Amino acid sequence: MEAIIAVLAFIVSAVSLGITWKKNVKDKNYGCDKELFENLKNSLESAYAAITVDEAKSPTPSDQRIDWLTAARHIQRYRELRQNFETRLFQVLMDEQEEYWRNKFYILLKTIKSGSFFQSIDSEMEEECIDVRSAAVVYSFAQWKKGFGDPMENVELEEMIKEYGLFSSANMAFKHYIATKFPGLAKKISG
Repeated sequence: MEAIIAVLAFIVSAVSLGITWKKNVKDKNYGCDKELFENLKNSLESAYAAITVDEAKSPTPSDQRIDWLTAARHIQRYRELRQNFETRLFQVLMDEQEEYWRNKFYILLKTIKSGSFFQSIDSEMEEECIDVRSAAVVYSFAQWKKGFGDPMENVELEEMIKEYGLFSSANMAFKHYIATKFPGLAKKISG
């Protein structure tokens, strides 16, 4: 009987140790990911701040090539460090942050209307251009990431309109938009 109790005590201790170990690993991963998340978020903020002027309404000009190089370095470090998340939660949170910053970069870069933007603006200055690699890194970040799923693909439009009462009197402009542009859908929902 003592042998059975000893074996049971050993099993209980081993299970308890395993549970504690697993919880400690999970807590450690969560803590590391939280710190990584904050650092990555700061990298994207810093990259954007480096190439903006006028309260983020326009990109820094070509005579500020160091700003573009700084932004590109932040983005490249972000891309390298992004791979180190251990928890799904922080991967999803980072996806959200990345999408936010990608859109801000996209809008900013759309204000550049000519290739001459990347070249020296003062003809008396030594040729000072934005490094092509820096510009490529910044522009590549602003593009939709290959293989990145679009959460909008899972939206069931008809169900959403019904579930949230989007055809109520409070949403008449939306209802009119659907009725005008998508009469079949409006009829299906109203019918």
